[in-house]
Parts: sequence; structure tokens; C-alpha cells
Amino acid sequence: MPRKKTSKQTDGQGMDAPSAKRRKPNQASGATKPDQVPIDYQKLAAEILRQQSLHQPQSTGEEKNQEQTSASTAISQVNTTASISSQPATSGSQASTAGSQASTSATQDATSGSQADTTATVSQLVSRIFEGSFPVCTSLNPPADTNPSSQFEHLNSSACNLLSKALTKSSSAAYKRSWDMLVSTFPSIKFLPVSPSTLCNFISYLFDNGYSPNSIATHVSAISYVHKLLGTTDPSDTFLVKKVMQGCHHSAPCKDSRLPITGPILHKLIQGLQCSVLNQHQRILLKSIFLLAFNAFLRLGEVVVKAKSLASTVIQREDISFTLNENSPIEVVIVLKHFKTNKTKDLFQIHLKALKDNNIMCPVNALYEYVNMFGHHTGPLYQFIGGKPVPYSFVAKHLQNTIQFIGLNPALYKGHSFRIGAATHAAKLGFSENSIQKMGRWNSDAIRQKLTARGLKKPIITSAQVRSKLWCN
Repeated sequence: MPRKKTSKQTDGQGMDAPSAKRRKPNQASGATKPDQVPIDYQKLAAEILRQQSLHQPQSTGEEKNQEQTSASTAISQVNTTASISSQPATSGSQASTAGSQASTSATQDATSGSQADTTATVSQLVSRIFEGSFPVCTSLNPPADTNPSSQFEHLNSSACNLLSKALTKSSSAAYKRSWDMLVSTFPSIKFLPVSPSTLCNFISYLFDNGYSPNSIATHVSAISYVHKLLGTTDPSDTFLVKKVMQGCHHSAPCKDSRLPITGPILHKLIQGLQCSVLNQHQRILLKSIFLLAFNAFLRLGEVVVKAKSLASTVIQREDISFTLNENSPIEVVIVLKHFKTNKTKDLFQIHLKALKDNNIMCPVNALYEYVNMFGHHTGPLYQFIGGKPVPYSFVAKHLQNTIQFIGLNPALYKGHSFRIGAATHAAKLGFSENSIQKMGRWNSDAIRQKLTARGLKKPIITSAQVRSKLWCN
């Protein structure tokens, strides 16, 4: 008798029913695994749109409608992506990757927006540094460094005050001009530190516009000062910038094209004023400036102002005093408070003796005549009748006109030619290099370079000489 088959029920494919039940979960292996957190694509899309709206200007009505349409489209696309994610694991992984890239893109947009906000901040930061206003700025966040202005947050008022006095007013103004030139030349500067390539391009811009290597070095020092003060990376210390500066020196050797106004040239200038300047008051004023700048080894910027803010840094009326003999000056003492090499803020006294046998070229008599005619007792030494300080440009203009009047090339003689001429004239008279250096307040070998360039390196007088000796030739 045949046995009854007791086979288990199958699903039609020869597979046991329990086995089929056990494998059902495996068939849905393309779905999200229980230990993975699903991505909410609607929230992601909304967040991307919100980040983008933070960095865009206010929209008009039409633009808002377009934005809403774009938003609906984006959300629908994300929903489509979400529905596709229910397919096998490969598709879900691609959707997840796309979501990560979108999130990264939103982060980059936010970062670029933050950098754009610092466009004005760099200029504000530099302005506040040179104005001595601390703490400076708390919103500057360069990408590579920690917040540079955070260094000032822990300074007390006394430390901030000392920091603001680190530079003289003239140096602060010069450094500020350098930064203004940099930012105006490269408006793409969004944050600090300035990249070495940008600084190199700035150097080439200055070089192409006729700046000397020494002038370019001053501008680079201004850029370096701010970076060092903020404790951020200084681009001027990089090998690249140093080599570009070296190329400037090699391409344009340090050659001072300014010629000295020597004693004979100065004599012609004083005589030429009689014809080149018709106004008597201006003629007396210019004569005094020319003679004083030469005999006292002065920089022209030490007696006349280059900017209104520097009016207090030039020689003041109360800084001079005369010694009289029967209402005639025999000596003047000038107290110099502000000059380029005065790092210790010490006072420097200049004694000028009146010339007995050469009244037309006497700086003491010319200064005494000017003071009595203009009659002011306070403020800058050189002022117009109305009390306005004499500007540098006024003196430079009349100097050029008079130089041309006496038959010389005005392009070769500048305000600094008086100081160079005094040193050259003193060397020809035999003054020692040390004496010339003291009279001109040089604290380096700059005077040696100037004298060597003019073939004057063996002065023979070694004792201290009075300045009136310059005309005893």
C-alpha cells in the first residue's frame, strides 16, 4: 500500500513557506537599515534656501514669486529624491551623498557671505589701529587665523594708551596712506592676512609707478606693522615677497636723483626771489625758510606742514628765542621736538650765530625780520598773515619756480635738497663726518652714503664747529 506523502506546503516555486517568510526581510535589504538615521530632505532644502536668503538683497514682488516657485520646485525635487531613496541601497547612498554636498554648499555660501561682510571691516580695522582706538573690531574672522582683533579685548586702558603712542602722528598718517593705497588698488581684499601674492602685486604696482625701492619698503613696512600687531601671518616675511623686493633694488639701484642746493646755488636762489616772487611778505617768508632749512640741516617737513593734522609737529613759534644786542639779533636758539630719528622724544637744540659780514645770507637776520613782520606768538613758526600754517606745497612750488628762474633743472631739486646741500657744503669745508652727522641728526650711515656718492669721504676738520662756519669759505 503506497505511503501518503506528507510533504510541506510550498509557495509554488518549490520553496518552503517558512523559508520564504524568513527571507522576506532580506528582499527589502535596499531600504534604510534600522541603525541608520533617515535624512529629512524637506528640512534640508528649507535650510539651504534659508541660508541663501541671508546673503541676498531684499526681493521685489516678482522676485519673491520667482523665489517661491523655485522653492516649490526645489522641495518637489527633494521629495522626488526622497522617494527614489526607497530603491536599492546604491540609489539611497547617492541621495545621501547629494544631501551632504548640498549641506556643504550651504556652509560654503555662509562662509563666503561672512568674508564679504569683512570688506569694509579691513578698512575700519586699519583706521582704528592708526587712530589709537582699541579694542578694534570683533567681527573680523579670517579663514586661516583666529580672530586677530581678539588680542585687544584683554588690554586695559593704560595698555591701549601706550599702544596708541607706539607710532608718531606722522608715521601713523604715512602708514594709513599706505593701507588706503593698498585697499584702493586691490578692492578684492576681503580679510586678513593679505596674501603674499597680493603684496607682491602691490610692490610691482608701486615700482611701475616710479616709486623708489626705499619708498616701496616703507609701504611694505606699513602692511607688515598691522599684521604683526594683530599677531597674524605677516606676508612680508615670506621668501616670495623678500625676493620681489630684492628684485626692486636690483632693477632700480638706490640712486638719489635729487641734487644738493649748495652755498652758491642758495645765494642765487635768494637773489632770484626778488624777481620770481612779487609779494613782499611771501618773499621774506620764503627767504627765511630757505636759509633756515639750509643752515640748520632741516627737513622741509620739519618747518612747514604737509597736512593740517601735522601742524603741531613742525617747529612752533615758542620754540625759538633770540639773543639781542642793541635790538639786533646775534644768535637764535631753536628747540626741535619732533624729527624723524627722535625715538626717545628728547629735545634737540640748534644754535645759529648771526653773520657779521654777509647780512643778505644770514639765517638769523632773515628769521628775525620775518617774525617781526608777521607778529604771531603761537602756533607753527611759519604762518601767513591770516594765521594759516604755510603748507609744504606752497614752498615746493615757489622753490621749483625760482630754480627754473636761475637756469637750473627744477626736476633735480626738491625740498630735501637744502639738507643734502648743507651736508655737502660742510664736507667741502672740511667738517668731519661725525660733526655733520650730529648737526644733521643722522643716526645711521646714511650721511656716509650721501657723501661717498658725491666723492666727499675725507673731511679733515675734526673739532666741533659752529654752524655759521658754513658761510666762512
